[in-house]
Amino acid sequence: MVVLLSFLTRHYINHNIFIYMDVKIDKERFSNILMKLFNSMIGRIQTREDTDGNYIELFDKNGDMFADIWLKGSSVVPKRCKKFLNLHVTIMENLEQFVPVLRKKQYAKTLIDYIDFHTGHKCDCVEFEYDWGYEYDDGGDMISSSKGYQYKKRKKK
Repeated sequence: MVVLLSFLTRHYINHNIFIYMDVKIDKERFSNILMKLFNSMIGRIQTREDTDGNYIELFDKNGDMFADIWLKGSSVVPKRCKKFLNLHVTIMENLEQFVPVLRKKQYAKTLIDYIDFHTGHKCDCVEFEYDWGYEYDDGGDMISSSKGYQYKKRKKK
């Protein structure tokens, strides 16, 4: 078993008696957690294709657009990609409130599988931004900084 996450939990029993548990989460469990999170936050996906056929807009259960799938031939699509999934910042902020992006590659793979399952569009690349930490501007105000992550599926030979 390849362990993705491991953490120690402490449970209170009574009067200074605690039980400690070492929790280990493997790839399959982590994917299941993410799938359930995506399902509860995004739900049933509705799609609308661009009139020029360059991209497909994805809408969540509330009718809010949360991502685009850019099709090959568009200037946005990176090399070696046929369908490029681009998540909007707001959906990533919402998802990170529950599961931080600790394992970027596993996060990306699971997201691609979720979109494929609900839309039938097999994306081979995904890009999203996630919180990286906090910085201070010139006025001393704290602002969050983010990093981008791009994942490309490898072609099987």
